[in-house]
Amino acid sequence: MPITIGNGFLKSEILTNSPRNTKEAWWKVLWEKIKDFFFSTGKAKADRCLHEMLFAERAPTRERLTEIFFELKELACASQRDRFQVHNPHENDATIILRIMDQNEENEL
Repeated sequence: MPITIGNGFLKSEILTNSPRNTKEAWWKVLWEKIKDFFFSTGKAKADRCLHEMLFAERAPTRERLTEIFFELKELACASQRDRFQVHNPHENDATIILRIMDQNEENEL
């Protein structure tokens, strides 16, 4: 159960339950880093997107992962959308890297 600090558009949540497995631990770390990128109205959908990536019975296809990435980008506040980046190091379709960057755009989250 999360602890909520603040209200309206400026509220933040801190997760308090300890993770039961590695996937859940990874999800919690990622969610703590990106949850404030979304308005409260988009947080539930963003959370569902992350859960689909990590907890689906069958791993999502490359195409579905790309769709989820762009769904997350659309759900993000306009000021945070530039953190969702597509990198094509070889300038071809064989290798496309989808990444979410930190505030300084120096580190991937």
